[in-house]
Amino acid sequence: MRHFMFNALLCVSSLALIAANDDWFVVQREKYMMFNLETTPFEVKTNFRLKRLGNIYVWFRTINKDVHAGGIDISFKNPNAQYKIHDCMENLADFPKALSPATEKIFRITLTRTSGTRMQVQYNGEEVLNVEVSGTTCNSNKWQTTWSRKVAMVAIPQWDSASQYYRPVGAGGSVQPSAENLAAGLMLWPIER
Repeated sequence: MRHFMFNALLCVSSLALIAANDDWFVVQREKYMMFNLETTPFEVKTNFRLKRLGNIYVWFRTINKDVHAGGIDISFKNPNAQYKIHDCMENLADFPKALSPATEKIFRITLTRTSGTRMQVQYNGEEVLNVEVSGTTCNSNKWQTTWSRKVAMVAIPQWDSASQYYRPVGAGGSVQPSAENLAAGLMLWPIER
């Protein structure tokens, strides 16, 4: 019983360390998060400055963490940030709309499948990317297989140098860090090598 109480206390303490401010969680690289990206957008926050070398990486995985289901890279090395959609684009591309040089940068990543597969990115509340992942937009021959898979997890890999916080976003703008939300989408476990 004492062992169980200690483990429960340790688990609660760990979750408290993960929570940042408001409903943001501190990024823990090399962790998978159970997450349904098709029903809930995923936000990443950073104070990283443009023109510095740095990237945000968000991987999408199926229920089998070793099976790739897409993802996005956002690079800050140019005066304007660039993006690359995993297994669709071979090279970075400029966002269709320039990003304002705000200190706090919040990227909202949304995946929809209502009419094709669409990757949408908002930057500080303004849409900067809305692209259909298809044969016309992709120059990689992997896109159809990868992007037809159901996303069950997201992860931020160790070489991500810009992500500081993350959160799921529900109807109404944000998700409160309740027990239901932790059980539904924020259960973390390390990547096994």
